[in-house]
Amino acid sequence: MKDTHETSSESRSSAPAQTGRKTGGRLSLWTISLVSAIAVVAVTVVGVSASGLVRVSDTAGADGSQRIAQQVSQTLLTSYCPSQVGLADQESYGDSEFSVSQGDLSSSARFASIGSVYSSTLSPIAGKQVATLASGEDSLALGGQKAQQASILSSTLLSADAGTGSTGTVASWASDGDVQGLAATPCSSSHLTSSFLVPQTTTGMTDTLVVANTSDKPTSVKVSLWGTTSSQRLAASTNTSLTVKAHAETSLDLSAAAPDQKGLFVTVSSQVVPVFSTVKVTSAEGLTPHGVDYVPAASSIAASAARGKSAVLTGVEKGQKVALRVFSTRAQSLTVSWMGSDGTKQKTTADIEAHKVAVLDLGSVPAKTSAIKVESSDETAKLYASATAIRGSDKQDFSVVTAQPTVSHSAITLPDEVDGTAVLANAGASDAQVSLEGFDDSGKLVATTKKTVSAGHAISVKMADMGKARTLAMTSPNAAEVSFAATLTSKALDTAHVEQAATIGATSLMPQTTEVDATRSLLASVE
Repeated sequence: MKDTHETSSESRSSAPAQTGRKTGGRLSLWTISLVSAIAVVAVTVVGVSASGLVRVSDTAGADGSQRIAQQVSQTLLTSYCPSQVGLADQESYGDSEFSVSQGDLSSSARFASIGSVYSSTLSPIAGKQVATLASGEDSLALGGQKAQQASILSSTLLSADAGTGSTGTVASWASDGDVQGLAATPCSSSHLTSSFLVPQTTTGMTDTLVVANTSDKPTSVKVSLWGTTSSQRLAASTNTSLTVKAHAETSLDLSAAAPDQKGLFVTVSSQVVPVFSTVKVTSAEGLTPHGVDYVPAASSIAASAARGKSAVLTGVEKGQKVALRVFSTRAQSLTVSWMGSDGTKQKTTADIEAHKVAVLDLGSVPAKTSAIKVESSDETAKLYASATAIRGSDKQDFSVVTAQPTVSHSAITLPDEVDGTAVLANAGASDAQVSLEGFDDSGKLVATTKKTVSAGHAISVKMADMGKARTLAMTSPNAAEVSFAATLTSKALDTAHVEQAATIGATSLMPQTTEVDATRSLLASVE
């Protein structure tokens, strides 16, 4: 497969493993140090996050030592693609007119691999392979998939380079029944600890946490909750300690565990192996459906030399009513503003408490606006932000937009029967140059373009303007400044005149790396 990106960095290859040898019935300390370091690499690389570099040290015999540092990159990638958003309880009770129904619920999923990828396969959580991404002229691609069940996207890389990786998107929609609207989410990576900012758990809202374990070992998962009523951790009404079997999923009803909250901050911590997590949300008022969506995991807002402590929530649209939820580890002041083609405007300030979810009503999204900028006054605090953007009045749909880390290489892909508009927002102090490459459903490169995103501005690019592109890859040298997402629409819901709203964040195409230190002791040669 042709590599469509020039790499901006190179990973050093790992030092070859050395086998210990007995001499007079004893192992040399030098061999023990190397074996220990390699064992640390094997365990650590599995759970490395794409957002940063982790350093691991082997300090055996450190006195008078010689240090060896080695950077290791992950070349086996695994992503979790959840099943369609539906009803947890589909049993019928009483008269049919009062029974819940999934109506004409449909789903679609698409997957793509870009750059130096050897192969990518799709399988259920149980592990049996069901499909292989086809090798196109310029990328690997697979569409036409349904999402009645969750799936796992596994990719083997030829090399861990910037611009190389895999992305997938799951979308589900219904024009009647109790899950009307459009829901979409990108496939996600595994973590030992994940955080979520979830919409309200009041009457009519169903927030369901889904945890998946693709390893060969069962794991215990602890779920911790903070809400809007107190700065203390909430005492859950249900058991929040979960056991997830090997190659299986389990779920937790967050609405039952912490009811009557206007927002919920959730942490999911696995005790044994990294797990995949997502939250599915359905909303209704009586018999009137009010929308569906997924809530992706949220990352804490990091400081940037160019833009300070701020983040952008990309993918809101004109006329949507927005509620912003924030959670901070320290009390502080926030400045919130709209971003769009006219720049940054209409700033709002708010004081928030530590360890308590704050909900800010931002009103309707102005014209020519597609993003929200959140600026923090505390460089040391961990700050999380997400927004619920509601479209419609009587019958509604909503999207959950989450602040995510920005990287220099990322991609999005659109499932069949779904259209989209890419949104690029620049929170930096200088203009950013962005390159976009569009790939069609067969993996062929069909369009390339360059855009300038002015400082403090957000621009939109319709996928229809990128030929017949279904996958869009973004490259920007201003890695810490440009946020990349897409707003989606369903053709079926357009035809049925049903309200719809959905936003997906881009998937990182940056190497997942860790650095290991091995230390040789002066005692290593002593028998």
